[in-house]
Amino acid sequence: MTEKKSSKQKWSILEFYEESWDLLWKHKKLWILGLAANLYLAGGGRINLPNFSEMGDSNKEAVQEKQFTPEDSSVLGSSYEETEELGRLGIEDIFAEDASVDQESPDKFKAFFSNFENIKNIFASVPTQIYVLLGLEFLAFMVFSVILGLAASAWAEAALMKGISQAYESNEVNLTKASQFAVTKIKSLLWVKYIPMIRFIILTALAAIGIMIVTPLLLKQVAAAVSMSLVIVALVGTVAFFYLFIRLQIRVLYAKWHCVIDNLSGSDSFKKGIATTQGNMRKTLLLGFLNILLYFISALFFIIPFVIFAVLLGLIVFLSGIITSFSFAKLFSIIPFVIVIVALMIIVYSLISALIQVFMHSVWYLAFKAIGKK
Repeated sequence: MTEKKSSKQKWSILEFYEESWDLLWKHKKLWILGLAANLYLAGGGRINLPNFSEMGDSNKEAVQEKQFTPEDSSVLGSSYEETEELGRLGIEDIFAEDASVDQESPDKFKAFFSNFENIKNIFASVPTQIYVLLGLEFLAFMVFSVILGLAASAWAEAALMKGISQAYESNEVNLTKASQFAVTKIKSLLWVKYIPMIRFIILTALAAIGIMIVTPLLLKQVAAAVSMSLVIVALVGTVAFFYLFIRLQIRVLYAKWHCVIDNLSGSDSFKKGIATTQGNMRKTLLLGFLNILLYFISALFFIIPFVIFAVLLGLIVFLSGIITSFSFAKLFSIIPFVIVIVALMIIVYSLISALIQVFMHSVWYLAFKAIGKK
């Protein structure tokens, strides 16, 4: 059972797991926040691209009343008579089964589009500004989608962390308050998650470039020494990179909890995260390793049944093809069954992932509280 904890508790990984397991099943409202954290990329939004089907009636009539001229045929690459006849045909007339056109019109239509040069001329007739505009709108859409996805991710994680804090501190989860609070922490949490990482990447890239330039200059007298030194520097640099990267991730981990629990800004949270990490690196690494191992073991409970199902389904199809005459009709007959099973497995997987999210965040909350605020 989850009860209100003191500001600092004993560091015990086994107790972290036991309390997190109890929290998971007592406060099922957290499952909703876990689903949100697991499906954060579902955040929507779109930029309205030009919709030519919504043109005004006057524009439609102008397009319908457009008559081709001999000058237009030079662009389309066909004779004026053929172009004019196609221009008189509406879309409904072309594709309707009972179109009241002579037998030669469909042949002319097919012949018109069978020529690749004609199609190329059509695309070439489109103004370059249209392609530029579409490209810019697509780029804006992609940038907007990425920003929206990052914001949704920060919101979902902050809401889950706040909900877990509510469960331990007040023994009650208020989804509305957790969600509203998370909105105010989007900017700070994004700062904590990405600004330190961007700085780290820039500094390590500059350091690597500097080492690659300086080392040959210092040892240019002996070619063998240069190559050997570069190998040693590369190995040491790789080890140092991963060490500093892991250290940064731990700082960011605790900084996120300071950001949500202490309601700090992004920069202040990261400073607190650095202080919290000092002296707690080894036990945090051990807990992180056990969490990763536990995560993969939990994932196997989903992957193994899925593999078994796929193998059995393949055997059924294979044996049915041997025993009876194989036909695609029989194969297609089981497609609805396969779709239903796959849909159910996706739903189950999403729920399991949500539970794992809640459990892991609860473990890290207890670890954060056990280390204490510095």
